[in-house]
Amino acid sequence: MRTACAMQRKSEEAVAPVIATILMVAITVVLSAVLYAMVGGLVPDDQDPVVFITATVVGSDKNWTVEVIDVSGGPIATSDVRILVTKGDSDTGLKSTLVSDMDSGTYHNGVRFIEATTEGYINVGDRFTLDKSIYVQGTKISLMNADESNTIWDHKI
Repeated sequence: MRTACAMQRKSEEAVAPVIATILMVAITVVLSAVLYAMVGGLVPDDQDPVVFITATVVGSDKNWTVEVIDVSGGPIATSDVRILVTKGDSDTGLKSTLVSDMDSGTYHNGVRFIEATTEGYINVGDRFTLDKSIYVQGTKISLMNADESNTIWDHKI
């Protein structure tokens, strides 16, 4: 016969090790999910990625040629980029225009866009040419995102 003391010890036994391990894993998963939800709510998802273009500018007898040599983050849709050309005397030569509205190879106020690769995207090898008879030294060329909140590339000739 067992004593009262032995019966009392048996009823104070801890949870089995397997069940304790399962409970610890479940608590860890729940805490991780709560932490992820809290931190995930702090970072906005609707921000546009920051994109930059690297280009060279070369002058010839008739034109200034801006050639895209790098696009950070891959090609950019022409519908997401605006071009603005300001003459040296602060007179707007080409008002802010979506590049997608410019037919490839056709001049718009002395500026044309020539797609070298993927149609509908600005990619390495694409070019803008500016007529030198209209745009002289001191002209500023700017490429901006569609809502004009960020400058992607700009250069003063």
